[in-house]
Amino acid sequence: MDNKEYTLIKKQLISLMDQSDLTINGLAEGTNLSSMTIRKILLQQTKPSVQTLEKITAFFEITISQLFSEKLIKIKRIEDIEALKDFYEDNKSNPEYFNSRSKEGIATYFLRNVLIKEQYFSEPRRTKEIHLFIKENPKYSKNLNPKVIAKILERMYNEGILKRIDKTGKKSVFYYSINS
Repeated sequence: MDNKEYTLIKKQLISLMDQSDLTINGLAEGTNLSSMTIRKILLQQTKPSVQTLEKITAFFEITISQLFSEKLIKIKRIEDIEALKDFYEDNKSNPEYFNSRSKEGIATYFLRNVLIKEQYFSEPRRTKEIHLFIKENPKYSKNLNPKVIAKILERMYNEGILKRIDKTGKKSVFYYSINS
């Protein structure tokens, strides 16, 4: 296998993982490969065996020849790929396996364990304001997705941790503060 083939496999795997929202650990678990094997393939440090490639292609319902194609593979809908669908259903609550949930876990931890403890929510705050505070404060410098922040704030409101004020009356812009 030459460098070009390594590069093609790497690009295809990254694309497949992006399309299916899988982390390295998620792909490893879904294909019954070790996360180290997946990492080494992505770092182009190992020649994947035929058995390894077969596990990956079976999981995504693609062919080995597609992995060596210049054209990026476009997978079917997740619901139409049996192994991937089953993996999602069996592991939907495991943030370690899905990029979107992994990022949500980091944001959840940060909002619940850092900002709450530092009493940032003693004053009502909008999602946009919270996002900018986290991003621009040198103490944190985290670029958390505003949509993820909004989702977590909604959950914290529903759990009674925060109270929510609708100052506009349009149910589109909310201010969150600690529920004392």
